[in-house]
Amino acid sequence: MYARRLWPLCPALVAIGLVTTSLSLRQWLGHQPAHCAIHSATGLHCPGCGGTRCAHDLLAGNWQHALGHHALLTMGALSLSAISLYLIVRITILGKSTPKIPNISTSFIWVGLGIIILFTLLRNIPAWPFSLLAP
Repeated sequence: MYARRLWPLCPALVAIGLVTTSLSLRQWLGHQPAHCAIHSATGLHCPGCGGTRCAHDLLAGNWQHALGHHALLTMGALSLSAISLYLIVRITILGKSTPKIPNISTSFIWVGLGIIILFTLLRNIPAWPFSLLAP
């Protein structure tokens, strides 16, 4: 009998464990997290500004408020959830082999870094469409 390798499920299981732990801490603490220290000191929104409030709202299931606090983090969480669900269905239900993990080229890293920098610059522009990116 062929035993399926289940190691690709580890990221999904770790994510489930982190969510469970975070929900427990959220219930134990029972309050909204504080605002960003960099924004308090400089008045500018850093790349992670609003990330804690976004994670708090994501764990509470309030996707609309999470998107308002940090759009990039919300889209990343949705993407990670979709990929994890795909891997779980592919390996456990469909019984297919694990997909091969390609090597990450440096161009993907530079594109990701560029997206983060562009997001940070755009969310600090006080004009109308860009002000929606500010937390």
